[in-house]
Amino acid sequence: MGKRTWIDSDIWTDTEGLNNAEQVLYFWLLTNNQRNIAGYYKINLAYAKLDLHVSENRIEKMLLKPQKYWLYDHDTRQVLIPKFTRYNIVRSKQQFSALNAELNKLKPCYLHREFLKAFEEVNGVGSLEMIDPRFKQKAERIE
Repeated sequence: MGKRTWIDSDIWTDTEGLNNAEQVLYFWLLTNNQRNIAGYYKINLAYAKLDLHVSENRIEKMLLKPQKYWLYDHDTRQVLIPKFTRYNIVRSKQQFSALNAELNKLKPCYLHREFLKAFEEVNGVGSLEMIDPRFKQKAERIE
């Protein structure tokens, strides 16, 4: 059995400005086997190509297009879905433990800061207290 992800029905009205291909990519980013509890993970474009039947070049062009649904770092091949924890709420100690384990696997890049900003925006003031201090320190050191 694969990983489970909650997909809010608002996703269809929450994708204003995306064309059909970008909507499919967004849905794939939310549900593919590479994603994790944080909605911030390293992406393998070869898997995306197989799943979406689109060239890696076209996928990367869509990922690099400025918009609010995902952020992508070309150098680390990491993607962040800012609203992921809006759809998949992290509440329990075990969930935060899993989230922190996933965050600490990632290479430092500007997305670390973006994750912290998005996580607090979605989950409220004080929510960052459960984020591993090592991850927060890495985020602070990024230029």
